[in-house]
Amino acid sequence: MYFDKGYPYEPHLSAITVDLSDLRIMRNASAHISSSTQVTLEGLALRIFQQPVPGITLYQMLTMLHPNAGIGQTVFSVYKDKLIAVAELISQG
Repeated sequence: MYFDKGYPYEPHLSAITVDLSDLRIMRNASAHISSSTQVTLEGLALRIFQQPVPGITLYQMLTMLHPNAGIGQTVFSVYKDKLIAVAELISQG
């Protein structure tokens, strides 16, 4: 189907482009165990936590507290909440 100028998806998905890229990195880390996916996951961890986390697993990353989020929010909950918010905005048109 064609959506004129991507509406209602484009404006909301464009706002979370970096987050979607982060989620792709996480998905790849869960689907493919390789040195390249590990390096990419560690790069994402560095960006999120502002310090190197060598050997981090996806599980460890998802269950760690997100340093820029509310009290008690894990990395998982931050990304989940963003996806839910965007889905709600898209559904409202």
